[in-house]
Amino acid sequence: MHFKKKIFGKYIVIFVYHRVSPEKDTYFLPGIEPEEFEKQISYLKENFKIYSLKKLINGLKRGKINKKEHENIAVITFDDGYRDNYIYAYPILKKYHIPATFFLTTDYIGQGKLFWWDKLGYIIGNAKNGMINLPDLGKCLLDDKKK
Repeated sequence: MHFKKKIFGKYIVIFVYHRVSPEKDTYFLPGIEPEEFEKQISYLKENFKIYSLKKLINGLKRGKINKKEHENIAVITFDDGYRDNYIYAYPILKKYHIPATFFLTTDYIGQGKLFWWDKLGYIIGNAKNGMINLPDLGKCLLDDKKK
């Protein structure tokens, strides 16, 4: 996730992060570097009231958040539960006292397995001659030129 412009007006925004890491080789879904993540968190802390996902849901259910008159509200979430979320993102969130929700893919915890999309990204990124051969699908060209 990258900020393209400043956010103005009254909004409820849910930010979905995936990876926070200084590593450039994240296969398929690149993340952001910890320094950029910290800049974003600092911006959000200054410009939004940051709620946990649970607090936002409960506030909306109980009518305690007026959609027209509320402050800017942000919710921070992470998909899949990569280790780098804990190593790099968590200390920054803790430093700024920011709540966040981490959605974990529990079958992968402690297993040393790659997610399917990371496997695919690795295969594509390391393919020889711009082509991969997939079982049942045959050879697939990886460039955008029709041949």
